[in-house]
Amino acid sequence: MIRGKDYIGIAVGIILTKNDKILIIKRAKEPYKDWWALPGGNIEFGETAEKAAIREIKEELGIDIKPKFLFFHDGLDKRRNTHYVELWFSDQLNNKITPKLDEILKTKLIKPKELSKTNLAFTHNKVVNKYQKILKKI
Repeated sequence: MIRGKDYIGIAVGIILTKNDKILIIKRAKEPYKDWWALPGGNIEFGETAEKAAIREIKEELGIDIKPKFLFFHDGLDKRRNTHYVELWFSDQLNNKITPKLDEILKTKLIKPKELSKTNLAFTHNKVVNKYQKILKKI
């Protein structure tokens, strides 16, 4: 993939919840190797955002999901000088996960309040804040 100076990527992210906690993953590769993040990835050419969310979770965690669209987020990552338009989805975590070890070192469920104090990869702290605001409105 050719990425020039003004490249804007498009990606999906998935907030998986269980018992009022959010699943985070510890990344096994760059960018942000050894950092905690929310699961997700790039949308492939010709793929819908929903199908990308389903594929990414299947590839990374070995489970099937039924993603529900939440919001979009402009991921302006100043640390890496990147801009991604991110489409965020959610679902309940009901199955045992099998992390793909070349992509994920660890997984854990964490309460949203604790998560907002965790230094997450990319712009995921902003995503978590946006998600918490949505929850307060419900």
